[in-house]
Amino acid sequence: MECQKGVEDVSVMLGPAMETGIRSSCFEAIVDSIERHPDNIALIGGGDTVTYRQLGFLAAKQAKRILEAGSQEGQLIPIVTDGGAHMIISMLAVWAAGAAFVPADINAPEVRLADILEQTDSRIVIADKTMAIFAGRVVLDTVVAIEDPAELAQRSLVQTSMPRGGQLAYGFFTSGSTGKPKCCLNIHSGLWNRACAMSDNFTLSPGEAVLQNSSHVFDSSLWQIFWPLTCGATVVVPSRSSAQDIHATLDELHRHRVVMTDFVPSILELILRAMRQDKGLAGKLEHMRYLLVGGEAVNTRLVADVSELLPHIQLVNTYGPTEASIGMVFHFFQKEEYERIPLGQPINNTFLAVVDEQFRCVPIGSRGEIVIGGACLGAGYLNDEVRTNASFMTNPGLPVPGERIYRTGDIGEVAKDGLLYFHGRSDDQVKIAGVRIELGEVEAAINCFPGVQLVKVVHGNRNGRSWLAAFFSAVSEIDISKLQGHLQENLNKPAIPSVLLQIDEFPRTASGKIDGKKLVQQLEEDRNTEQESQSQADIVQALCQQQCLQNISSKGQNLMDCGIDSLGVLNLSLDLQKEFGRSISLEWLYDNLCVRDITARLDKSAGEAIESESLSVESRSPHSDLLLHSADIVVPERSEDMSKPDAIFMTGATGYVGANFLEAISRTTDRPIICLVRAENDPAALDRLQQIVSGKYKLTVDWGKVTALAGDLCNLTSDLLEVIKSKGVRQIIHAAADVNFLKNYTSLYKCNVEVTAKLCNLACSGPFSRFHYISSMSVAGFDGVQDASQVSGYSASKWTAENIVRKYAEHGLPSTIYRLGEMMPDQYSRIPNEAAALSSFIRAALKLKVAPDIGLMFDYTPISVVAGFVAENVAQNNINHVLSVENLFHPEKLDMKDVVEVASLRAQLEVVGKNEFKKRLNAAMGASGQGVDRDIARASMMLDIENDLFSGDDEVPVASDFSSAGLNWPSISEELLKDWTSGFRGS
Repeated sequence: MECQKGVEDVSVMLGPAMETGIRSSCFEAIVDSIERHPDNIALIGGGDTVTYRQLGFLAAKQAKRILEAGSQEGQLIPIVTDGGAHMIISMLAVWAAGAAFVPADINAPEVRLADILEQTDSRIVIADKTMAIFAGRVVLDTVVAIEDPAELAQRSLVQTSMPRGGQLAYGFFTSGSTGKPKCCLNIHSGLWNRACAMSDNFTLSPGEAVLQNSSHVFDSSLWQIFWPLTCGATVVVPSRSSAQDIHATLDELHRHRVVMTDFVPSILELILRAMRQDKGLAGKLEHMRYLLVGGEAVNTRLVADVSELLPHIQLVNTYGPTEASIGMVFHFFQKEEYERIPLGQPINNTFLAVVDEQFRCVPIGSRGEIVIGGACLGAGYLNDEVRTNASFMTNPGLPVPGERIYRTGDIGEVAKDGLLYFHGRSDDQVKIAGVRIELGEVEAAINCFPGVQLVKVVHGNRNGRSWLAAFFSAVSEIDISKLQGHLQENLNKPAIPSVLLQIDEFPRTASGKIDGKKLVQQLEEDRNTEQESQSQADIVQALCQQQCLQNISSKGQNLMDCGIDSLGVLNLSLDLQKEFGRSISLEWLYDNLCVRDITARLDKSAGEAIESESLSVESRSPHSDLLLHSADIVVPERSEDMSKPDAIFMTGATGYVGANFLEAISRTTDRPIICLVRAENDPAALDRLQQIVSGKYKLTVDWGKVTALAGDLCNLTSDLLEVIKSKGVRQIIHAAADVNFLKNYTSLYKCNVEVTAKLCNLACSGPFSRFHYISSMSVAGFDGVQDASQVSGYSASKWTAENIVRKYAEHGLPSTIYRLGEMMPDQYSRIPNEAAALSSFIRAALKLKVAPDIGLMFDYTPISVVAGFVAENVAQNNINHVLSVENLFHPEKLDMKDVVEVASLRAQLEVVGKNEFKKRLNAAMGASGQGVDRDIARASMMLDIENDLFSGDDEVPVASDFSSAGLNWPSISEELLKDWTSGFRGS
């Protein structure tokens, strides 16, 4: 692409003059594609495949609805959606009706959606679902169906009127400096000019595919949607969840043979890092020809990596604000080394100039504000004449065509090589993960929080990652968690600062202004100090040096609370693999986001367990492991003193079930209780146990009876086993397990099977009176199967462990197996198990304000009843019954939908099916670079393994024939359930 040189050695660049043909809009070209390629695939996404013929029919049908609802020419119509093929159909329908669309995220905070509705003032809304804030408006569903194939011949976009070039096409809401988002309006001719420039610079044939990788609320999504449709090509629309997942994105690119897409640089860097660690991933992009980047600064390393790892792909830098029809400056990187990265040159029919404060062109090589103009220019800001006139100026005499220019606020330079370079901003606008954010909007949101007096939000960049930090003063101490909740309700996720700090006094410049640079410097110094204080072990030090973990203040702090988001978790996963040579799944990281847990995971003592996770499911067999551990079992004759146990040894006391068992056992026996706890030493072990049992779960334990023994369950050395024996232990309660339905059998073998065998063997080495094994009802339906490896990894591991206990019992070891149902809070233990799948389901549903009608029937088993039953068994110490199997679950089945409704105190919840629930969960996980709620993420993942959870499904065995003798189960009334589930409302 060649551009005219600057005028008289000043910083002016003119794009090539080029005719755009007889058309004035993308809509006209898409109608032509429908006529010329009716059987080509136009859209793929969300399980839908739409041909061009179907696209024309469905858009025309939706346009008819819009017109019947009273749409007027030029009207702005919000499309409130999660994206997808039906959204694109509705966009075309809005154009066919002569109106303009405004995309909005249906998962955005309601206050933001309400503001969009107020500013657009539209009585028509197109949405994925009905919401309370739509009251008083006509709501049209985004979904349009073909009810009769014969209809296809009756309605087409060809029959609709064509929009004019100067007519409004769309509006996008972006961050506003006053705290109120502003809506950038653009016209058809500007978008058409961008499409023509794409066709002039890139080759795209009918039938080839482009990935709509950008979120639909960012204007970069528009070229990915409409330009391919003008060419008869295919638009591939990934689900929001797969857009966050590198491997899922690469699979989409490969499966659909995508030839072109767009990434923000921070995401592309992650993809390239993954490719360096797995060379085979580059093959997923074998069909790719062009890769556009934009929205963030590109560094020289990224360009070099693309050239090395993906030499067949043309990398293109793009620049341009939303006000300029997506973007109007391109640079095609060559296979050479770059000392600095250019933005490039203006595309056809556009221009740019770099000017000083008096709007005079600066000399070549000098810096100034970038102003742009030409066919790309939009129509200004909705309902904001003041800001429109301030930014869209009358040409002050610059040697460029056209009467208007747009002030970008970006600082740039036209160098002697004839290329534009970027040098930052002249105001408080920043970009986080490619999202434009006004610091004033963030400050305004924090200022609205009760008690806040003064706020300063600063922007920093560390190792290529941008972040926001908010400093504020207040009349009294502010609850940071409540402030975070306030911001989540009022700001889009990228705009929420990763650091919120209350300070007494702000540093000031000589002129009395708040010194933002000093705040950033202070924050960086604090981070370095924290990093140094955490260098107790090499592995912790290495972890804390990772770029994702810069905000942590303690090794036990959840990293989500420190600002790490889904992009950060992804980055952390790659960092760990690179630094330590070990792959840790994203699922595990989401559940264990603190340095202490990650350190333990990576510790050399756990190396064997880590390495075993790389084995395939077939590398171990439950049946072969059962035979292995059942060989040569010898149980000594019982001595006379076995009925008088001295001490009780317990594992798993720091877990939800184990903590409740410990509380009940301490009430029913005077015997000393020894708990194995993962910690550095015995005092630290006791401290950790007390913090969890008494602090976290609010349980009352007679601590005078309890001793904590520091040790790692998955590393039961002979020395540790000898220590346990020396404590005079007579009964073992084995309640610990890795409860993870996402892992395979092999990865669970060590913690769930091998440890059980070692403890059984320990029980046979002395005068032990009873072995109590805590199992799961998930095993009950698989007692008779021949191949336990066909069930989930967790169920298979518990099945194997159970049968090892049975084998020892057959040889004379008195044993009790307790199969637990769904352990839930009750009147004595109000706090729910945060790690349980059902707890995550319920909390996620409450957060999404939905009642999932997904057929999930479960036994709501009160934890205190079961804990009391186990404690009585331990106290009685019946040595005559060699093997006892107790199935402990409430005989009544409850529907999760009903439990959620009761837990919400019968609040107004929307009832949704399984697919919609999954869709809402995935949507709530956020777009690329945004934060992930732990319950939302867990619930989404657990829905994928429904066969282990949905005991109400016909295919899954229901253990309805099992019961426990002597248990008096309370009848679960609604009032009782309201009381029991109070912990979910407060969690």
